[in-house]
Amino acid sequence: GGSFSIPLSSINVLNLDGELKAQLEHHLQSADFFNAVLYPNITFQIKSVAVYDGNGGDNVVAGANYEVTGELTFLGKANTVAFPAKIDFSGNRLSAEALITIDRLEWGMDYASDSEAPQYILPQIDLRLMLVADQH
Repeated sequence: GGSFSIPLSSINVLNLDGELKAQLEHHLQSADFFNAVLYPNITFQIKSVAVYDGNGGDNVVAGANYEVTGELTFLGKANTVAFPAKIDFSGNRLSAEALITIDRLEWGMDYASDSEAPQYILPQIDLRLMLVADQH
């Protein structure tokens, strides 16, 4: 079990620089996308963890050993998501890594979702999760 929260103020565009980077980060935090003013955090509540015996795949982190299922909440809506993750325990440290693909439309993020419009944005969002926790 457990949970974690990601502040939307931490959005960091890595493939742009300067003014374009700042504009995109601001737009992603706007009401068009994550609406960070009303919903400042994305949260994930773990519901179950089971041994992952899959063969991997295109969107599976190398070394995945557990299947994690939980509730992902943003824009005020929670949906169940499940994904393979590589989880390691070493001493007092837990580290986890996963690749997650979600459909933004399931959370009501519908900006530029009309496939016939000139400014169409695909509904899939690819997330890379890297989490480290120390027990004190």
